[in-house]
Amino acid sequence: MSWESLDIFRAAIAIFPKMFKAYYWAVKALLVLKDRKGAIEIMECARQQQPPHMECLRLQACVLYTRHDDLNASKLLEEALCSEPNDATIHFDLGFCYQAWVLL
Repeated sequence: MSWESLDIFRAAIAIFPKMFKAYYWAVKALLVLKDRKGAIEIMECARQQQPPHMECLRLQACVLYTRHDDLNASKLLEEALCSEPNDATIHFDLGFCYQAWVLL
């Protein structure tokens, strides 16, 4: 299964390997498509590019969230918030983790 946006993110990664937002959104798209293996592969590529610490935390949290490990995902996102307290995407993702706690 594929999305046009996923193809665009992959093209962006190939052209601009240091553009970490493309990795992040590619991982998110793969997780929506329930392709954890593909998401982990993209995440590993991002790590090889030595991404900023916060970006790694966000990618790892996405994978943990899909494995229903909401507690550890939220801890990683809270750590990411320490370096980027105004990042709306981190707050958005953290909201999903907190919501999962309530639904347990």
